[in-house]
Amino acid sequence: MLESGQAMRECARPIHLSRVFDDSAVIRRLAEAHSPYCPAQRHVPSNAEAEVGSRQNREFRHGASGQDTVVVSLFRGDWALDGVVLPGVRPVLEHEGLADAAARCFDAGLVRPFAVYSNLTVSLPAPQGDGHLDLPEFRGMNLSNTPRWLLTVMGASGLFEPWRVRIATAVAWFYSGGGGGFEFWPDGPDAPSQTLDPTPNSALVADNDKMHHRAMAMDCHLEDFVVGMTLESTLEHVGGDDWRIAEAGETLRALSFDEIRISVSWKARTFEDEGDERRYLEHEDDITADETWRRLRADMGARGLGPLDGEGPESIRVLGDTYVSQPTPTLTP
Repeated sequence: MLESGQAMRECARPIHLSRVFDDSAVIRRLAEAHSPYCPAQRHVPSNAEAEVGSRQNREFRHGASGQDTVVVSLFRGDWALDGVVLPGVRPVLEHEGLADAAARCFDAGLVRPFAVYSNLTVSLPAPQGDGHLDLPEFRGMNLSNTPRWLLTVMGASGLFEPWRVRIATAVAWFYSGGGGGFEFWPDGPDAPSQTLDPTPNSALVADNDKMHHRAMAMDCHLEDFVVGMTLESTLEHVGGDDWRIAEAGETLRALSFDEIRISVSWKARTFEDEGDERRYLEHEDDITADETWRRLRADMGARGLGPLDGEGPESIRVLGDTYVSQPTPTLTP
């Protein structure tokens, strides 16, 4: 039986790339072309699901008061996802340097890119939560048929590693302002973190489904925090260097391009060989929901923590408390 957090310690070593694109301005052109952007909080679960995962998810969605009132100026845009690729994005999705780094990072024979998304941040005066993990995927169970909270528990428990789809994530940065670094825990949440001061057009390729990570504060003050935002607010390119954060057509904050911290996340499924990929594509050895719950109940029973009340709020809370670890706090600003 794996102890909570052990699965996270057994992850691929990150690879740092000092230069990603020959023409780094491609990211600015894509950011402008695919404006506007919506708050990233739309992607964060609410209610009971928010009790699983990092404290970031609970506070990021609900604010310190637990209410859906605090919306921060972190925006997201999906540029490519499972075959749907926006204009101009395919060279990013099919970037050979990122694929090569992913192959080396995971010792993989096949690399299949499937997603590119952008995070655009304005006036972030504090780190982005306490450190989080990306959502894992398993053969037979993914976002198409499984709640976010259950995937998070499956990934953290270490009980489903034979079915885990190994996903490489490259995070590339395009920001020349102060702060906005990247903190990550390559040796597990109980070990010391590392901090990367990302230079524009650099990237870190890693197993972000197992390695806790977070964006650090930008060089700004609390009074720079954008107030009045809702989940319907947008970040929009106005023209030239000019951007704005808008709410119901009204400008909340006028911005220049240099004030926006842009990071681009590239994701690829990796496979040992063609047989490994065929097992995924042909569903030759999938995990099922019934088997998932059988394993969770057996493990919880062995810990003396059963029984579970199905998928109700109390089960969600207990499973999260049992399996999901938080990184060791640091004094990094």
